[in-house]
Amino acid sequence: MRHTVALSVLAAERARPNDSPFPVMQFFTFQVAAEAVGAAFRTPPRPLHVSGIPLQYIPEIVSRWHATDPGLTGVTGPRAIAEAFAIEWTRITGTQSRTVTDQMLYRLGELAPPASVPGRPRLADPDDLPLLTGYRQGFDRDTHTRSRRSTEVVKADIAWWLDLGYGFVLWEVDGEPVSLAVARSPVLEMSRIAVVYTPPEARGHGYASAATASAARWAIDAGAEHVLLHTDLANPTSNAIYQRIGFRPVDDCVELEFTEAKVAKATDSSG
Repeated sequence: MRHTVALSVLAAERARPNDSPFPVMQFFTFQVAAEAVGAAFRTPPRPLHVSGIPLQYIPEIVSRWHATDPGLTGVTGPRAIAEAFAIEWTRITGTQSRTVTDQMLYRLGELAPPASVPGRPRLADPDDLPLLTGYRQGFDRDTHTRSRRSTEVVKADIAWWLDLGYGFVLWEVDGEPVSLAVARSPVLEMSRIAVVYTPPEARGHGYASAATASAARWAIDAGAEHVLLHTDLANPTSNAIYQRIGFRPVDDCVELEFTEAKVAKATDSSG
């Protein structure tokens, strides 16, 4: 389960056409005596995802990584691995690391949909592309992720997810969409809920809980044995919402950014 991001991203990239306009994703394997012992991926300038890196090989991996990719901007993944990588990286580069987000990976236990939330779920289709694009941009702004992507790039990304058969579940009240939850198609019996967004004017009514529960149900019906999602631990509201509908903590994760080390200014003590 701790590899859910890597596995779902890899499955999507394998299906992407060769003429795709999106940035090239880099995949790496690490070998000892011709035996693969680890793997990682990144899409520059995004951070390196390190769930597949064994702790015991981090010093050698970091050394080789720096020789190949000295402009690495950060690292993300299970906390123990990401922090160990960052410690070694900053040691050999003289940079510093700062926490971008503290995260928790949750797994669905027994699904408990919220009661008494008005409305009903509807599975989105390509006709909803403009609405879905706007919701995704709102999600990116709220989570400070990929916020510089143009509308056309976001729209193309959403269209690609629709082609892959992801479950875009809209929660509607009186026929009007008020919230969105997106579940990726199952990979190795795992489905990850990747986006949950409610416009500011519709918040506080339980719509996100209802949409997320419906997306989880879609994932289960699509064959997922494990339904997973990541949360930002700095947002107690979302963490409480997911736990109320049945999600339970699985793994502590973090995203770290590498920055130039601050140089202390000399002080004049001569009086």
